[in-house]
Amino acid sequence: MSNLDAQELFALGLAATNGGNPREALIALKSLIEIEPAHAEAWFLAAANHAQIGMFDRAIEGFSKALEINPALDVARLELALVQIVVGRRDAAVASAQRLEAEARTSALRKFGAALAAALNDDFERGLPLMDEAIVEAGEATPLGQEMRKVLVRLQAEIAQKPQAAEEKKPEENSHLFLSAYSGKLSS
Repeated sequence: MSNLDAQELFALGLAATNGGNPREALIALKSLIEIEPAHAEAWFLAAANHAQIGMFDRAIEGFSKALEINPALDVARLELALVQIVVGRRDAAVASAQRLEAEARTSALRKFGAALAAALNDDFERGLPLMDEAIVEAGEATPLGQEMRKVLVRLQAEIAQKPQAAEEKKPEENSHLFLSAYSGKLSS
């Protein structure tokens, strides 16, 4: 891939990501990062592909690097929070969600950040309605709205299965609520 330029490598990485081919995506994106290490979107897509294949520590590293390069890449902060939840880094996930709430450029992402932080703190009474509002603002049919809906649906299902458990759980025990939400996003 050495004779391809940055634009071509990114296009190949994006096409492979959208086509569900993480191996090809990572080959293209890692080649791009070698020649253009400050390409935030390449770090973001590589991180998403790492998450898809279960390499969550690398996903966290990639989302963090994308945000270091471009702090306004709000979706990277959302994905970072979801992966942090999956690996049981609740405090880091709360911090990422709170930062999303404070700094996101769209109202939908700010509300979803607040909702995610509330849910991680077992404040479902506040979190669930905020998630609904965020989804409406993002647009139900948009990829972001659909991803938010998946998190909300899985959270509601978990709460419905164990109504009293949601009240009795320690916050650290909530990470399993989001694993299937993140995995479901990647498999669809």
